[in-house]
Amino acid sequence: MTLEVLIIDDHPLFREALSLAVRKIAPAAQIWEATSAEDGLRMAQENGEPDLVLLDVNLPGMDGVAATKVFNSKYPSLPVVVVSGTEDPKMQRAALRAGAAGMISKISPAREMDAAIRAVLAGNTWVPSQLAGVGDAAQSIPLKLEAGDDDDSEHDFGALTVRQLEVLKLIALGHSNKLIATKLDLTEKTVKSHVTRIFKFLGVANRTQALIAAQNLGLVKRSLVSQT
Repeated sequence: MTLEVLIIDDHPLFREALSLAVRKIAPAAQIWEATSAEDGLRMAQENGEPDLVLLDVNLPGMDGVAATKVFNSKYPSLPVVVVSGTEDPKMQRAALRAGAAGMISKISPAREMDAAIRAVLAGNTWVPSQLAGVGDAAQSIPLKLEAGDDDDSEHDFGALTVRQLEVLKLIALGHSNKLIATKLDLTEKTVKSHVTRIFKFLGVANRTQALIAAQNLGLVKRSLVSQT
């Protein structure tokens, strides 16, 4: 199957650089290019959900963080990598909380950009080193948010979005996909996509394993699980 990638950046040179990085991994990739988040969302709607989005954080109109939230809402299983010309930890955490599967810098070495894209396509999260706190290179590992970044900042979220955490907590209460869809005003298809992403993040194959893993990571309270 041909890899389909949507690149959103208002600078033609950076679009070209990102295209080259993608073609190094998948020479036959189908690449769509947009100069704004609005155009990118329209392309996804017209052409169908791509396999990957590479999204500049500083865009005219809707910025990259806001666009990541929209993509995550419309396409829950679509990995979005936010690309930035700066290494502002606050902005990076905001993008990751918005649902980004990774963050890469425009000044990153080509090998690091290549590794980041490969990691995200494999279902992992690419976290900048200043957030991961491990050495001088970015890592494909879970992210620990700093205190004050979120109401649940003591937990290790990794690539899970706030919505996916809500789904996880309802799974812990023993709710079916249908009931979760009703409670969160989502379609069952969207809930199933969230559950798939949760299982992939936790490295599990079923709900029982997910609950055990989530307990061990502190993503759900034991009191919730004891009610199931």
